[in-house]
Amino acid sequence: MDEQLELMGVSPSRPLTLNLFLAIFPAAEAVNQMLALGPWLRSSLGLGSKLVHPDRLHLTLQWLGEFAEMPDRVAAAAGRACETISARSAPCNIRLDRVIRLGGEAITLAAGKDDNAGLRELHQALDVELTRNACPRPKGSRLAFTPHVTLLYDRKDVDAGLPEPICWQASEIALVCSEKGTTQYHRLGHWNLRSGA
Repeated sequence: MDEQLELMGVSPSRPLTLNLFLAIFPAAEAVNQMLALGPWLRSSLGLGSKLVHPDRLHLTLQWLGEFAEMPDRVAAAAGRACETISARSAPCNIRLDRVIRLGGEAITLAAGKDDNAGLRELHQALDVELTRNACPRPKGSRLAFTPHVTLLYDRKDVDAGLPEPICWQASEIALVCSEKGTTQYHRLGHWNLRSGA
């Protein structure tokens, strides 16, 4: 276990809080569109905070929990679920057209509750398969799914339409581990959505 953490660049000698989650990372063009929103966010919405690093822009499909050490059993169960789902799921289109504050200080790109049907089907299929693989998840992690990408952190309450929607095709699920309080994400595994390919 300590060896795995050291490979990630995490020191096992100090207290840890590791977050584990399944995510979709935006395509390069979508990332560029998100970063280009900076001036508009400042001038139109009065948001002056710095945008998150491009490598951290992601859409969480399933949150698997916080841990004091690498949860090998949870990661293995999540991997089995992703392998099954990726084999029978096709790439899906994602469309985000609003900026909203979501949960505390997260300023996010989001969409209407009826948008992104393919993404919602993927989320639901993963939920079922994680349960079938006995993957433990924290209480509250199975609440209503709100697809979003966090852009920055600010206390200002915002809800505005984007000048233009940001769209991309999701073709991969990633298993990600982050150490709380740092800015690094470690991709522990990835699975291509390949049904119909």
